[in-house]
Amino acid sequence: MPTVSAARDQILTRVQTQLVKDALAASGKGGVLSKAEQEKLDRDDVLKSAAMELRRNGGKGAQVRLAPLVDAAANKVIGALDGVDKPGRGKGKISRAEAREAVASKGDAGFRIGRAFELLTGASLEAKGGASPALAAAVQRHLAAQGFSMLSSLKADEPSAWVQKKIEDTLDTWGGDGVMAQGRLKLDGQTVHVATATTWKRDTLIEIIGLFDGEGRALGRARIVRDNDSFTMQMHATDLAGQAGAKLASTSAGTPPPKAWVDALKAHLKTKFDNGDDMGVDIDTPALPAALLPAYQFLERNTPDGTGLSRVDFQGRTAYVLHDYSCVSSHHVFTADGAMLETYSG
Repeated sequence: MPTVSAARDQILTRVQTQLVKDALAASGKGGVLSKAEQEKLDRDDVLKSAAMELRRNGGKGAQVRLAPLVDAAANKVIGALDGVDKPGRGKGKISRAEAREAVASKGDAGFRIGRAFELLTGASLEAKGGASPALAAAVQRHLAAQGFSMLSSLKADEPSAWVQKKIEDTLDTWGGDGVMAQGRLKLDGQTVHVATATTWKRDTLIEIIGLFDGEGRALGRARIVRDNDSFTMQMHATDLAGQAGAKLASTSAGTPPPKAWVDALKAHLKTKFDNGDDMGVDIDTPALPAALLPAYQFLERNTPDGTGLSRVDFQGRTAYVLHDYSCVSSHHVFTADGAMLETYSG
C-alpha cells in the first residue's frame, strides 16, 4: 500500500465545510436547529451530540444556533484528529493508517475525517480486491487438519483498529453477539486473524469462527454447535454465507456408568453444592481427560467470568466437574469419557 497523506488543516477545513452544509440541510429557517430537527439526525452524528451539549449547557429554553453548533461539532473532529495524529516527523499530516484508525475508532467524527482524506488524496481507505484465494484455501486445509484444536493454539493478537472493526462488523453480520475469543496464526507466511462470537438457537449454543486476512477480509468460516443438555459438540466448515459443509470434528456422549453409582454420586454432590462445599479436588487443564478437553475449552472461550475444574473420586470411580462461574454459576458433572451426569446451578 503506497504511502499517502493529507494535511491535517486541509482535512479539518473540508470537514468544517461539510458540517456547515449538513447543519443547513438539517435546520429550518432562521439559523436555528429545533429539537424536532435535532431528533431527526442520526444517533452518532457529531452535530446531534454537539446540539445536545449546547442545550444542556445553555439551560432551559436554550436555542441551538448554527454557527456555535458547527463550531462545537468541529471541536469534536479536532479531538478525533488529536487522537490519531501521531507525534514525530509526520505530525500535522494524516496518513492512510491514521485516517483508517479515525474511521474505526472515532465514530462519526472519524467517518468524516476518512471521507475528507479520500476526497483530498483520491486514495480509498478500503483494500483493493478481495481476499487471496490461495490463502483462503490454506485456511480450509488448516481447519480440516486441526479441528477443535485450531482454537487452542492461537497466539495473542492485537490487530489495528481498522482490522479489528472489520472483524467485529463481519461477526455481527454473521449473527454473533460480540467477540468472545481472538488470536492469530501463520499460514503460508501470512498472518491470519481468528475471532469467535456466539449465538443461541433452541437448545444449542453456536460458536461462530471467522478467519481474516491482514486487511480484515474474511478468508473462511466455521462453527461449533454445542448441545446444552449433553455438551456434545460438532464442528463444521461453512461457506461465508453460513451454509454448513464438511464435518471437521465431533465429540461423543460417552457411556453412562451404572445407575446406582450415578444416583449415589448425585446425592453426594448435591449435599456439597447445597452446603457450599468444594465438589471435588481442583485440577488444572492438563489433568483433564482428552474426551472432555474440547468441551472445557469451549466453556473457557465463552465464559467471561471464569471457569474451573474439579476431580471427584467416589466409590471407586472418577467424575469431573466443569465449573462455569457466571453470575448464575453452573457446575457440569461428567465421566472421563464425556457422559454428562448432572448440572448444578445457582
